[in-house]
Amino acid sequence: MTSQKPSIASFMLGVAALLATSVAWSADKLESTNPAGWSQQAQIQVAAQHDHGARAGLSSLSAIKPGPEASLFGSEAPAGSTSRVVDVAPGLKYVNVDSGETVTFKSGASEITFAFAQLDRNKAVALNVLFPELPGGQGVWVYIEQSELYIGG
Repeated sequence: MTSQKPSIASFMLGVAALLATSVAWSADKLESTNPAGWSQQAQIQVAAQHDHGARAGLSSLSAIKPGPEASLFGSEAPAGSTSRVVDVAPGLKYVNVDSGETVTFKSGASEITFAFAQLDRNKAVALNVLFPELPGGQGVWVYIEQSELYIGG
């Protein structure tokens, strides 16, 4: 009898993993039915939110738009929802942010508030990739910490 308990537990874990995989696979298939692909789909959704959000307080002093790859790292957020402000000034080389953090990047009269996504591992992206129109973003890197949601424990 004692030898069956581990095999029953292993069987149940296997079934749970199969069910989780099936759900994830189905969700992936639903997203991929769009010929544009998931990346372009996300960009379209962000652009639509930006158009609606500009009237609801998402626009800033000077209208800075996220770049096309920015949707892979998060999305534009309302200006009042920021946890901190980063001044993009000469000499700035990098900025550390946490997954899920909302940061306002400011350069002169231009600013943009961005909510970083919950990421499963550490990531780095050039600031001018996120915001090509932001003055002074050339050569500045944004290091995004792994989300605590994926650390476990």
